[in-house]
Amino acid sequence: MALDEETGQKIRRLREALGYEYRPAFADIFGMTPTRLQSIETGRQRLNSADFRVIYANWPWSLGFILGDEPLEVPDSIASNRPKTTKRDTTLNRKHASNNQESGVIMREEIKKLLKEAVLELKASD
Repeated sequence: MALDEETGQKIRRLREALGYEYRPAFADIFGMTPTRLQSIETGRQRLNSADFRVIYANWPWSLGFILGDEPLEVPDSIASNRPKTTKRDTTLNRKHASNNQESGVIMREEIKKLLKEAVLELKASD
């Protein structure tokens, strides 16, 4: 299985585990179209750095699953508050780390480096 396809399947598993049965509401959080989300989930497109910032801002606990081999474990506080979405529900509030969708795709190792730096900055500020 190609890396893009594997990552896309993990994004779909995350979406479903968070209670988003349909793509539009979940895509809205990312600031992307449901069509782009579908392309990511099927491995036809890659996540870019802005996408990873959104994941880190909203679900930092999921990065080990998405980038590595850790199991997907949704925290109880999130699991008990899963949204009830419909196919037409696209009105969720956006919690964007960035509204700009960067055109370039950052390679996996660069993303890991950025995430490690962000974690170190957060720890240093505590």
